[in-house]
Amino acid sequence: MNSQFYQSIKSIANKTVNIIRSITRIRHAVQLVWQCSRTWMAASLVVTVLQGMLPFALIFFLKVLIDRLATGVRSSNPSILLDSTVFLVIIIALLSLFETGIKSLGLIVTRHLARLVTDKVTETIHAKSILVDLECFENPAYFDLLHRTQREAHYRPVNIVNSLMNFLQNSIILISLSGLLVIFEWTIPFILAFSAIPGFMVQLVFSQRIYRQKHKQTQIERKAAYLSYILTGEEHAMEVRLLEIGSFFKKLYDEYRKRVRSENLKLLIKQHSTDFASQIPSISAVFIVLVYIIRKTLLGLVTIGSLVMCFQAFQRGLTALKEALGSLASLYEDSLFLSDYELFLAIEQKIGKPSTSNAFPAKISKGINFDQVTFRYPGSSTCAIDNVSFTIKPGEHVALVGENGAGKTTIVKLLCRLYDPTEGSILIDGINIRNFNVADLRRNLAVLLQNYARYQTTVRENIHYGDIESQHEHKRIMQAASFSGADKIAEKLPRGYETQLGRLFEEGTELSTGQWQKIALARTFLKEAPLIILDEPTSSLDIQSEHNLFDHFLRITKGQTAIIISHRFSTIRMVDRILVLENGSIIESGSHEELMQKDSHYAKLYNLQSSHYER
Repeated sequence: MNSQFYQSIKSIANKTVNIIRSITRIRHAVQLVWQCSRTWMAASLVVTVLQGMLPFALIFFLKVLIDRLATGVRSSNPSILLDSTVFLVIIIALLSLFETGIKSLGLIVTRHLARLVTDKVTETIHAKSILVDLECFENPAYFDLLHRTQREAHYRPVNIVNSLMNFLQNSIILISLSGLLVIFEWTIPFILAFSAIPGFMVQLVFSQRIYRQKHKQTQIERKAAYLSYILTGEEHAMEVRLLEIGSFFKKLYDEYRKRVRSENLKLLIKQHSTDFASQIPSISAVFIVLVYIIRKTLLGLVTIGSLVMCFQAFQRGLTALKEALGSLASLYEDSLFLSDYELFLAIEQKIGKPSTSNAFPAKISKGINFDQVTFRYPGSSTCAIDNVSFTIKPGEHVALVGENGAGKTTIVKLLCRLYDPTEGSILIDGINIRNFNVADLRRNLAVLLQNYARYQTTVRENIHYGDIESQHEHKRIMQAASFSGADKIAEKLPRGYETQLGRLFEEGTELSTGQWQKIALARTFLKEAPLIILDEPTSSLDIQSEHNLFDHFLRITKGQTAIIISHRFSTIRMVDRILVLENGSIIESGSHEELMQKDSHYAKLYNLQSSHYER
């Protein structure tokens, strides 16, 4: 007995908390729309109030018109009422015209406000997306949340405001019409109120069910979206045709969408069949009231105009009450979906502002030190690097060598603070990199990633992104391009550095993989940073381009600290020191000559690669 009592109390408490949270979300949504445009939201409020007042005026003047006509019919000289009757008809016509105009104005205001809010929410999602830690992108739950946020958050805040406006509008209609009904018969407003409650309860229940179902369908919807991307995007276009797997993916996509449609249809049928049953009380109420007012009219207790007024007021009032309660149900449903938007914005940023902020050195004078650094990727029990310690001297060029998965790129990611070490510390000039402002740290790194981006913009813009905060003269961009060999590419393009790259937009020119890599290298060389990091900088370059690149590289980075990752030993033999990694640990360290003399792991790899060139 006590257990059931406590469960009931707990259930009531949970529902109360959910209601409070819903109210809070509604308040935040209204604030968001208000921030987007106070003028347009105020206009929406004015339009709503006017739309709420017009039905009362129309019904009232219609009642007066019918009573006047009834009087004229009974009169021996009905022509004397002609002027007043015409006047009433004109008033009703003008009110109807005004109602139509206000409705059109309301649509303009609502749609423009919706666009403003959509842009604002998109801006907020983008701002948050560029701040979330990289580890989020390795968690499917993050993509599920992002999918639901992008799908719902653009229009739910506007829905909430529209629902509030609809509630206000229908409340005004309901209050004004209830005044007419009370005059006629005080019990009618109560009949009206009780008859609409079952439908309202059904809407609340199915609001929760719709939210739960959409939440459950997130994974399958994302899979369908991914298949659509494979079928329509450029990235997979050639392979889809060569392997003839387009039909397979299309069939799989159709199966996913069919499953979603089937689930939604079942819920829709259940919702509307239940809603149909819930409408029986309100339909019954309409006929009860109609019989009642007809009886009073036949007994001569009210006029025909009063009969028409009362019946129309009851019907419009019932519709207004249903829509007002429907607006409340919609508010609840929208607030449920906005919970995902709130969760997304509340994602904690672990790699954020340091407790004590140190200025990054203009020039590295003491070097870089990895001190017993261990790192495991989120969700993995295996160490990507394990107890790694090494020092890079100021101005030293160091290469990281090892087989795939040895931990080379992980070291770069940690140095760039895309992740933080699980254990140990990374120091630059004796300062833990956690104590630098993240943006300041990254501004002082010139990095070429192994999976570099191919921006579908002009050549000039592609290179300029390497140091976007600086206003570079075209001469600097051309110089960076000359270091990587991208200048030769630009010379052959139809509009030079202003040529649109890629096929995504009009007049675009597609580049080869090696040419894209030269553009990415130019982007890296543009930034004048004390530390330069190149991850597989020549993986797509021909031998001549590779030779030219490293001639330029050694010249322009003289005195700069540099880290290079490469599988090409012809490249790395030029550096000051080589760190050899295996299974996340450093197993050898030294210059090319020293490591060859040791005749160990590095020498084995070097000789293996050399033997292929000699064949």
